[in-house]
Amino acid sequence: MSMGRSKASFLEVRHPVPGALSNFDSGEDVGVVPCSQSGGMRGYAICTYALSCPADYELECQSLGCEASEKLCTDLGANFRPSEWNGHCEDWPGDVDTRYECCECVGSEPVPEITAPTASGSVCHESGADCPSSLNSNCCKDELSCPEGYELSSAVPLCGVTNCDQLGQSYAASEVIYMSDLCRRQSLNVYPDDRTLCKTCEKMASGGAPSTQEPSSTSTTAPTAAVWEHVGDPGKSACRGRNRNDNSDTYYEVHDGITELEACQSKCVEQLPSCKGIEFSYGRCEIWTRPNGIFAWAELNISNFTCMRFGWSTQRLLPVDGGFGRACRGDFPTENSQSFYDVVVAETLEECEAACSAALVCHGIEFSLGRCEIWRRHIGASTPLTNFTCLAYHQQVHGSMEAVDQPSIVLP
Repeated sequence: MSMGRSKASFLEVRHPVPGALSNFDSGEDVGVVPCSQSGGMRGYAICTYALSCPADYELECQSLGCEASEKLCTDLGANFRPSEWNGHCEDWPGDVDTRYECCECVGSEPVPEITAPTASGSVCHESGADCPSSLNSNCCKDELSCPEGYELSSAVPLCGVTNCDQLGQSYAASEVIYMSDLCRRQSLNVYPDDRTLCKTCEKMASGGAPSTQEPSSTSTTAPTAAVWEHVGDPGKSACRGRNRNDNSDTYYEVHDGITELEACQSKCVEQLPSCKGIEFSYGRCEIWTRPNGIFAWAELNISNFTCMRFGWSTQRLLPVDGGFGRACRGDFPTENSQSFYDVVVAETLEECEAACSAALVCHGIEFSLGRCEIWRRHIGASTPLTNFTCLAYHQQVHGSMEAVDQPSIVLP
């Protein structure tokens, strides 16, 4: 009995949650406690919990096997919480090997300060145009605003509730969708459930710029080095974020009625630089805008799902001075500055490569034990350093938009 596919819809990367525990120290990746949004039972003795993370944090999960009968998620670390518990270890020996799936939120930045938005008053609608995901065309919307120095966060979707109480007093509902088809797909229920979109106000960085904002651009011209790369096996792979369970609906925009892969790709190019790739199936096109791009995929039991990333070709990242055991440097081995690169969280070298593909500028990467540097300038040298890997981007074809068959990546 495989547990992988059934968990996919419950692990979600979300935005700031009040009361998150953090041991933030500048320059080091840290963990915080996920917020449990909701729980549900799937069949007999299988419990699943929707988890959320602060902005710029992502879920990292580990399994506790059936043999660890006395262990709990907190035995893995103080910040771990269960995303799934399977009570069938003794009932189905040989078919079930995991008792707990445990997750924590990991990031390299502190949780931003948040405050409650101001509501203008809920306005309800009863039309398919206003409420496209409601099966009875019924929803209520509220225009939220923030005090000076703050900006509205992305929405945190909650299923099975019509308020944001479980997220704390700093959140308010921007929209309530009754009988949402999205909640039915996420919770694997036969009947649709109500869905609430919750937002908070995040403090902007000094100087008025949002702390998580990417450089703005109105250009829709494809980067000269951008290529299409398959993620997973063409025809049977659905896009995911950091791992095969990471499928937040805030990562993509859905365009229905698109029946050709090329048309879906064109939609992506129209939305550059925010588009990082696509998931295509007949009649449905997902435009992926997750800042760190598409790393993982889920292999589906149904055919005709294709996942592709669009950006810097990961196959053109080549070792510098052998690559392994080397740290990247500027024009000479002693030249290094934090201004040369951006730091993101990556558990594997392949995930770091995927983040490079999604970056606006990537001249190469340096990877070391969960830390990934995306270099914004030319890498001209390296220096010996244990457990480090340095790869530099080598341009081979200019102005191309070619498809590159990406070898399968073995995920943890």
